[in-house]
Amino acid sequence: FHAPLTSLTLNKTCCGSPDRRLVGPLVEILRRLPSLEHLEVTLPVYEEEDYHLQGAKEPEYQKASLPKLKTLDVHDELPQALSLIESLDIPPNVQLSLVSEAWGEYDRETFSHESAQQIPSYDPRIRDILTNQYGAACRDGVWFTRLNVMESEVPQVTVSAVAIELCDPSGGPLPKNMLLTVDCEMYQSSARHSQALSRLYLSFPSLDGIETLEVYVVMDEEGWKETDRRLTALTHLTVDNAY
Repeated sequence: FHAPLTSLTLNKTCCGSPDRRLVGPLVEILRRLPSLEHLEVTLPVYEEEDYHLQGAKEPEYQKASLPKLKTLDVHDELPQALSLIESLDIPPNVQLSLVSEAWGEYDRETFSHESAQQIPSYDPRIRDILTNQYGAACRDGVWFTRLNVMESEVPQVTVSAVAIELCDPSGGPLPKNMLLTVDCEMYQSSARHSQALSRLYLSFPSLDGIETLEVYVVMDEEGWKETDRRLTALTHLTVDNAY
């Protein structure tokens, strides 16, 4: 490119051999694009033999430094998505959106709970990534002040999913919002949104500053109890389509 590239969108892109799961070749490309301000990676294409990967490998390559990045949107099965994010060196104020895609859309079989369980909807690396990004600001007393819980509006997601948005920071260097969208299909009860949310509470670096909560999904009693326990500074609550 003759001019510095500032925006890159990869949608259902095939890159590299299946054993490298796109992440390695993509990181090598990104290392050459330090001017990027906006990066979106949506549903990369894998070979069939790559579908049933168990677990995720640590990055074996040098991280890509993207010092000017403002937004990062990653939509993929969770192990691959987290491997990509871990492979990037990005500023603490990046506006992050992570969509954890369910398994069933790609297994070429009739969708079932069993196939959905092949891909986890939670990974402890989520907490490590969010702590690395936002932990320093929270330790300095800067927090997100609003938490929104809603059904996913991502058009490619075809299964039950819940979106959790942290927004309205009390100051810099936090971004204006951070969005996690996770598959709930592996939770088979009517309380699947509560179960997914309860696990994700553990991933956030700090919820001490949350003053406003808006809930647009069905929550059971246990979900509300866990919410009450986690959000100790809550002063404003909006509930729609929940009990």
